[in-house]
Amino acid sequence: MRATDFEFRYRFFVFGLIFWAGFTCYVFDQRNTGEALLRLISGPGLDLDSAQGRHGLQVIFGLATLLMAGAAMMRTWSTAYLKTDVVHDMDLRSEAMMADGPYRHTRNPLYFSNLLMTAAMAMLASLVGAVVMALAMLLFQFRLIFREEQRLLQTQGDRYVAYLKAVPRLWPWLRPRVPSSGLKPQWAQAWLGEAMFWGFVLAVAVFAVTLKLKYAYIFVGLSILFYLVVVPLWQRRKHVGNRSHSE
Repeated sequence: MRATDFEFRYRFFVFGLIFWAGFTCYVFDQRNTGEALLRLISGPGLDLDSAQGRHGLQVIFGLATLLMAGAAMMRTWSTAYLKTDVVHDMDLRSEAMMADGPYRHTRNPLYFSNLLMTAAMAMLASLVGAVVMALAMLLFQFRLIFREEQRLLQTQGDRYVAYLKAVPRLWPWLRPRVPSSGLKPQWAQAWLGEAMFWGFVLAVAVFAVTLKLKYAYIFVGLSILFYLVVVPLWQRRKHVGNRSHSE
């Protein structure tokens, strides 16, 4: 049930593959999930091409935008504490245990955010695609979680056992379950590191306004390009700067 080393190293590409597979399902099923939800709420007689229908769709996808923004904010908050270098590292980092910020409420705020993001993106997919996304992402997230838990148990021992007992695995508690260590968040690097996910927020927002999927695809593509090009360059420059200071 645990993810392999290969799966963990290339987890962001697996995320992309899951979303690609979900949207590809439009080939088999043309029913948009957001439209299906609106028909369920308003009744099958609603004309989606009417002003009332378009307004209803914009409300549905506006709510999806808020859900996506919540996911992006949770990821940014998490990265402010865990740091971009760790969050986006291809190798599993277990030399330290994070138990501050959002990690006082849930052990896996990043993976919880990914599930919220999947729910928002699924609204743009077909009904079949939404199911594919939801099931595949849920399964993959738990595989990653179980792998991280195994490694942290090996490296952190009793400290992590106590943390396991105090803090829920995925669904966050409103009140923190462990005391703060006083660690200060580093927001600048977090906003840059999670810029791709804020690009996804813009993609859903653009679709909510235009109701045209091609515009959402453009913003998603630009966001992924930013992640693949700009973030690695920034990280490389940062490592070079740190090495020169140490010398």
